[in-house]
Amino acid sequence: LMEPVTGSERPLLPQGFGGREEKNKSQKAGSKAQGSNDSEVAESAEPHISELEENLRELMYAYGDSADPLMESVDLMKSMITEFVRDLIQDSFKVASGDVVKFPHIRYVLRKDHPKHYHAKERYQEYKEANQSRRKRNTFVTD
Repeated sequence: LMEPVTGSERPLLPQGFGGREEKNKSQKAGSKAQGSNDSEVAESAEPHISELEENLRELMYAYGDSADPLMESVDLMKSMITEFVRDLIQDSFKVASGDVVKFPHIRYVLRKDHPKHYHAKERYQEYKEANQSRRKRNTFVTD
């Protein structure tokens, strides 16, 4: 199961609010005093962007946000999606008779939310069709 967003994944705060930016400034000042290389400081000051965050940024832009959305917005979307998926899987485990969640369990949980149920059914159909076409390509004809 997905773990909830922890405090270490807090969104960046505006300058002056004691967030990561302030921490990075103090690190830069401390490492310059120790005589370290400026390129090392620049690399450590760059925030790490996960693949999920990068995909969210692209999706947000596709749905009308700016080309470079604020990290606070991306972090909010990430936490909302993480919470939704975690709750969906937990509810699906309650429906499942064993310890494996399958698509019918997820469909059952989404049955009252018609748009989500419809889209889940459509994505599953696309998934099955892609697997069938892949199997057809991978089968060898033997004479």
